[in-house]
Amino acid sequence: MSDNLIIVAILIGTINFAALLTLPGGFDQNTGIPMLLKSNQQEVQFFKEYIGLALFFAVLSLATLMLIQLSRFDTNDFHIAIPLKTIISCLTIIYSTGFSATAFAQGYILEGQLGAFLATFLIIFELLFCFVLVLIMIDTK
Repeated sequence: MSDNLIIVAILIGTINFAALLTLPGGFDQNTGIPMLLKSNQQEVQFFKEYIGLALFFAVLSLATLMLIQLSRFDTNDFHIAIPLKTIISCLTIIYSTGFSATAFAQGYILEGQLGAFLATFLIIFELLFCFVLVLIMIDTK
């Protein structure tokens, strides 16, 4: 399970890193400033924050998964340390995915193309997100 989660964390981190460097709307050829920064400065800031948080949680998940892979697996580690690291890595992957989806919606808001379908998708995604968190918490008790 840990190997697959490492691949997922690396892919999410790579996608968010690329999205952080390429803002929606492109850049002005003369000044290098993002085109949408002039008209929607607050919306661009939200987009950067969502992508930054998604990247942070992806890297945190990758770090905890690497700690699991590199641990010595003593008998006492199986009681607290390894389950705690697994829970942290699963939660951070879920948070990273959630912030990535929110940044996706924020990109559509920046482009002015947010429709009823996307709003419905976000509501369903957030409900599923909360449902998965509850399932993880129930399963770990």
